[in-house]
Amino acid sequence: MTCEEAREAFTDLYDGTLSGPPLADLSRHLDACPACREDWASFRAGLRALRELRSVQARVELVR
Repeated sequence: MTCEEAREAFTDLYDGTLSGPPLADLSRHLDACPACREDWASFRAGLRALRELRSVQARVELVR
């Protein structure tokens, strides 16, 4: 698995939809590739930050 392929699989890994050989391949790649481990950590941190954003109601005068 290449780094590009690993990064493309991050969403499926995060969502829990990656399984079987693709999951095993990604796990092996992450074990062996410090750059992708760092990218995976950043990916998860970014999604956590997005989940923590609160919704803001726009003022009526901004909607028009």
